[in-house]
Amino acid sequence: MNENLQKEIIKHIFNQLGILECDTRFSLIEKMTDEKFLLDKKMAFEANNTQYQNSVWAADGKLATHTVKILVADIKEDVNEYAVMFQMDNQPVYALRYSLDDTDKGSMYFCNESRWIAADVAIQSKFLYGIEGMASTLFIWSKLETYMELYKYLINFLNYYSTIND
Repeated sequence: MNENLQKEIIKHIFNQLGILECDTRFSLIEKMTDEKFLLDKKMAFEANNTQYQNSVWAADGKLATHTVKILVADIKEDVNEYAVMFQMDNQPVYALRYSLDDTDKGSMYFCNESRWIAADVAIQSKFLYGIEGMASTLFIWSKLETYMELYKYLINFLNYYSTIND
């Protein structure tokens, strides 16, 4: 796996979703970290003897008969870092993680029957292609009120990710 390519793919996806601050965002996707998608739910965790209560956003969008659900969590400790849960219709949930730490190459996984599987470059490219399609389509986005299932996936993914990166 070309880790630099992976980082650029994930960075581009996060830019299209409006999660990262950038000057070159050309996307019809509303900024997923907009105040109107902010949840009362927090991403609570402890690291290095510090308690964190970071923001979580959730939105869903509809186009024809398809529904896309997105949950974004601020998981930063000392460097900006975000995790995204993404699901279209009843397809598998995708988990993306991106950090502004230069040494971190980001990650993309999908959940298959309760197992997290690393997305290879072909899957990452298809996901990027889908996001690019969304970026040029006018979805109607609203705050996702039924976010707990995606939130559980988020916790499950972060727990899994911490076990493979300790």
